[in-house]
Amino acid sequence: MRTIKPNRTKQAGDQSKEGVVFNSLPVGLLVFDEEACLVNVNNHFFKTFNMAPTDPEGQRFGKLFRCKHALGRGKACGTTPACPTCPLMENVNKVLETGESITDLQISMDVEIDGRISSQWFLVNLSRVVEARQTYVLAAFTDITEKRLAEHELSTLGVSDELTGLYTRRYLLKKLDELIHLDWPEAFPLAIAMMEIDSDKLADVMQDEGSEDDIRKSMAEILKEHTRSTDFIGRYGENEFMAVFTNTNAEVVQGIIKNMMTAFGEKTKTKIGRQGTFSTGLISVGSVAGSICDIKDYIHDTEALLQKAKLNGCNRIEEEKEAYS
Repeated sequence: MRTIKPNRTKQAGDQSKEGVVFNSLPVGLLVFDEEACLVNVNNHFFKTFNMAPTDPEGQRFGKLFRCKHALGRGKACGTTPACPTCPLMENVNKVLETGESITDLQISMDVEIDGRISSQWFLVNLSRVVEARQTYVLAAFTDITEKRLAEHELSTLGVSDELTGLYTRRYLLKKLDELIHLDWPEAFPLAIAMMEIDSDKLADVMQDEGSEDDIRKSMAEILKEHTRSTDFIGRYGENEFMAVFTNTNAEVVQGIIKNMMTAFGEKTKTKIGRQGTFSTGLISVGSVAGSICDIKDYIHDTEALLQKAKLNGCNRIEEEKEAYS
């Protein structure tokens, strides 16, 4: 244990035998005393944040512990005793109180490296060490930022449409299925709108791939601007989009879609010099019994209303109120 023995007079740059071993370990180490004051940091911890161990800011261990003191720059973590919003200090105190180790704790810190603020994730293992009647907590840090980013990227595959950033058709139908079969009371009444860009009126423009993508992106932007965080919006087909409006009646949704039509025309005129339009099929759902066929029925009826809107001249809404109740 003497190879990692903390010492208030030794800093991360200590060149004693104990200090050399402490600083040669390939993980970042923080050492806290029985009052949860930071008393030592090893070289690898500083290396993680692109700092020199001799940086005066990094040596300020004292009675106050803030992340910026140990890391040089970044968001303040809190004071000692532990700030109630700081997971690191909360767990340091928990180990001191219970004597039990904590493993695989994941925490994030906002830090500034080379002038840029970024969030970094760490896997932290905390253990209680008693040395010469003194109690310490040793916190071993492993940087898992790349792993977390990779996991996040993997989890979003199949969820977001690459061009528009909206939900994919598959994910949107999954969310609608959850709403229906779980019968969330806070979601009802809900309205389902199927919208399709009137591409026939923009046939010459849609032949240009760049303009075609601009029109689709414009539609996505309008959907984002006119819906709430409790609604679900996605790209359903090449030029088709779907929106599920929760806890909203058909009259309100119809007004929202009319505003969207106006905004879409203005946006496309600015982007491509032509006023774009779209047609909509809309159904309202008061509540559901939750049969296995419900979602297919909803989609079928909404698509039929959309086709009716297209046949009746486009740039219009065909609605069936209280299609299911």
